[in-house]
Amino acid sequence: MSNALLINCPITIRSRKDPRVIYEGDEFSNTPLGLLYIAANLRKEGFGVTVLDPTPEDLCVEDIIERIEYQKPILIGLSVMTSGIRAAVELAAGIKKTFGDRPLICIGGPHVNSDPEFVNRFPNFDFAIAGEAELTMAELARAVEQGERPRGVIYARPIDDLDQLPFPARDLVDIMAYYRPEANKKALPTATMVMSRGCPFHCIFCSRPVFRRTLRVRSPKNVVDEMGSIAEAHGRRFSFVDDTLTLHREAIIGICDEIMKRRLKFKWMGMTRATCLDDAVAKKLRMAGCDDLFIGVESGNERIRNQIIKKNVPDGAIFNAIKICRRNDIHTNIFLILGFPTETQKEINDTITF
Repeated sequence: MSNALLINCPITIRSRKDPRVIYEGDEFSNTPLGLLYIAANLRKEGFGVTVLDPTPEDLCVEDIIERIEYQKPILIGLSVMTSGIRAAVELAAGIKKTFGDRPLICIGGPHVNSDPEFVNRFPNFDFAIAGEAELTMAELARAVEQGERPRGVIYARPIDDLDQLPFPARDLVDIMAYYRPEANKKALPTATMVMSRGCPFHCIFCSRPVFRRTLRVRSPKNVVDEMGSIAEAHGRRFSFVDDTLTLHREAIIGICDEIMKRRLKFKWMGMTRATCLDDAVAKKLRMAGCDDLFIGVESGNERIRNQIIKKNVPDGAIFNAIKICRRNDIHTNIFLILGFPTETQKEINDTITF
């Protein structure tokens, strides 16, 4: 049985030679859900899989090299955000220097989705996968197992039926390493979930439209089955990371109804858009255990939000969404960003005071 090694690339990667580098920040908050989906499908296809998350595991470059030496994978997959791209380059260089042309190194994740040609500028990466990688990664692992050497950018075909995917392989990481700082190690780490993929909107800062806008949703039964299977390990609390949780009204109501039908007592949160929320949906969310919503505002200035970002959400819709949440006893948070193109000091102040 061939092995694959998947690494959630950190923002910084430290070496034993430089112990001054300390891992900190939001990388402790969530398990690497994308990699755990890929790992689950690789395992389904008969591969041995290991997942490394250097920040919560406190791994340095040398630790990762030692794991590779011990496990002898045929393929290494790196998932990288733009903030971690320097660390990814450094890690790939260290792997190639130690092991040469084997194992092959694949890079994917948010940065590659926005900049697929990145792989052609850095020869230590053998190939890149842009898009939803679960099925494509398994196919490429099989090709590598048979002696092929994929090269360049490989565009993954979108997955239309999300129910066909196995649940994320959460057993491949130590969930106890993912304590949020404010929890002070008194509560079990929240389980990260996803109900849907895709988003039809055109916000300029988002990587999502690069590979697919079409919304696809899991069935309520499939979602709640997963919640039930991991509830106790996560203190019965969940965080949905869908781009817009309430975009597909029928789907989110279906999940709420399924939770209530089974009489499950969960607490959960999610992210949404101010124009995709009404009192009926909010009431259903709260009845099913949702007690926290994050709303994408991005800028407190309407010119920046709607003309520059292309968010197309007026101030009134935001205030209304927050009022709806308050009426239904749902706590609210807002996402804000500073530094958009053409943004003036006054417009920055608008966001600060929003």
